[in-house]
Amino acid sequence: MSRSKWKGPYVHKSFAKPKVGVINCWSRSTTIVPAFVGKSLSVHNGQRFIQIKVVNYMIGHKLGEFAHTRKAYVHKKQK
Repeated sequence: MSRSKWKGPYVHKSFAKPKVGVINCWSRSTTIVPAFVGKSLSVHNGQRFIQIKVVNYMIGHKLGEFAHTRKAYVHKKQK
């Protein structure tokens, strides 16, 4: 179920203060808003921070969608 319209998008309180440079973020559930466009964010994936440059097509998505938590498994080639 999606978040109700009257509440607006969820943005963690750590983004309220303007910061310069790369911003570390543990809140993967934060919605990307137009104010983030052009900024560099580092999103925690559970082990390390994944650096993301926010562009226009990311608006409305969550930060966690761009920092994968699982490693893609590559099947070994059989002989």
